[in-house]
Amino acid sequence: MTVDVYARRYPVTPVAARDRLTRYPVSNEPAVWWWTVLAPRGGRILPPAWVHSHRARYGGLLLVEGSYSPCSLAGLGPNCTGSGLATPPAGLAEARRALREAAGSSLVCEDDEQLAPSYVRLPEDPRSGTGGYYDRPGSLRCEPADLSRGAAYTVFSFSTPRWARGVDPFPQHTMLFMYVDGSASESELAETFPASYGRWGVESGEYRDSIDLHEEHAMAAAQGDVGAGEMIGYRISPASEPMQWLADGLAKLLRVGFVKTLAEAPAAWRQRKWEP
Repeated sequence: MTVDVYARRYPVTPVAARDRLTRYPVSNEPAVWWWTVLAPRGGRILPPAWVHSHRARYGGLLLVEGSYSPCSLAGLGPNCTGSGLATPPAGLAEARRALREAAGSSLVCEDDEQLAPSYVRLPEDPRSGTGGYYDRPGSLRCEPADLSRGAAYTVFSFSTPRWARGVDPFPQHTMLFMYVDGSASESELAETFPASYGRWGVESGEYRDSIDLHEEHAMAAAQGDVGAGEMIGYRISPASEPMQWLADGLAKLLRVGFVKTLAEAPAAWRQRKWEP
């Protein structure tokens, strides 16, 4: 048996592409984000799975088999003509609940704050400067299930302000990692990036579906904003490669320093080969 690592990543907008840590901006408004990726490999999910996200704006995550939006899955959103809720949800928690219920047996993964919190607040000590809010791993439940190669899987990511409200927009990551019982001759790392995404601000009612990242990057390039270029599709590499990246990165940090290493990170992204 070989064990592959799947990294389901977030939409890399032009703003994210020029950010040194490739973070995409989220506002203080509670919102539902969604994007769909295709599985480049098949295999059985092997728990545990985990999420990397900045908890100051993290409101939860669902992974659903199929290609959906809130409207197509649960009839949610302004002007949605589906057979969903008779009344719109009163807030983000209700929107999440409706999406989860509508997913039914197609739900693959979900986070659970009841099992483990995704952040803590510690008493502040003015003498030492410690205390305040701290990220925690939280809990992500993925039942053992079979991923089908080429099948669509939709991430519903919920954002809401938990602290640091003065930072608006807030730089965010949303990465879902899981182990998969693969069939390759050696363990691999499969990274997937969506080609489009959607966002629904549940307070303002602003609902944008199928925002094309190719078009966003083309518009940015026409204005002279190149950043790191498009990160769309998937890339499969030997699982040993990230360890080599880490070793090379540490060596570079020691050689040229932290700031210069980060400044050169976008150029490294341009050299990566992505499959559509």
